[in-house]
Amino acid sequence: ASRSSQSGGTGRAVWGPMLMISRRVGERILIGKDIEITVTEIHRRTVRLSVKSSSQKVLRGELLDAIEAANQLAAQSTLDGDGLGTLAKAELVPDSPKPEGPPR
Repeated sequence: ASRSSQSGGTGRAVWGPMLMISRRVGERILIGKDIEITVTEIHRRTVRLSVKSSSQKVLRGELLDAIEAANQLAAQSTLDGDGLGTLAKAELVPDSPKPEGPPR
């Protein structure tokens, strides 16, 4: 599926047609000649996938969303005092682990 330029009124890109299939542990999905997705584990409501690609960068969706949010915030911020403070305090990745104690 490919991303469309429409936002559907949400401000976010909308995906085009979607293929929905079922897979069991050990079964694979191939995307083109370069991307292979394998179901490696299913436990309760969690599915673990392995993704192999020699030429494509693979990112989790929430990480890409956080990068895009940081880029938008940086573009809106000014470099004078308050802008960088706002950017530094922004919670861009929800539920990300917070460092504990002093740096090592």
